[in-house]
Amino acid sequence: MSEDSDFPGLNKKHGFFKVIERNQKDRDDYHHKQEPIKQARSGAVKSERRPQRRPPAELYRPPIQKGEGLYCIEIEVVPGKWHQEVIEETGRGREVSRSISRQYRLDTVKQQAISELISEFESSLEL
Repeated sequence: MSEDSDFPGLNKKHGFFKVIERNQKDRDDYHHKQEPIKQARSGAVKSERRPQRRPPAELYRPPIQKGEGLYCIEIEVVPGKWHQEVIEETGRGREVSRSISRQYRLDTVKQQAISELISEFESSLEL
């Protein structure tokens, strides 16, 4: 465009434009000076402030209604009669099934079924 037109454009020789150029140069110089200082400072801070890891969350086990124990079983031994027993340690399936079969006078097949049921349940638990 020529100097004679109605829209001469931006005059780069004007003082305001020179101030803008000087500010941009100063800002760029300052940024280049501050970058190594900032990196050194952030490295020191990161090594000092390591976040502490939380301990692993414990699995919630609801309390058993009838006393404390590992788990509680309810078995319908005879139609209409339920037996409830608190098991305090694993591996007691046979012992529990024997006591239930003595109490309700169950035959060996039902005793064995109760024992297998308890052992299957214990194997499914994540203890």
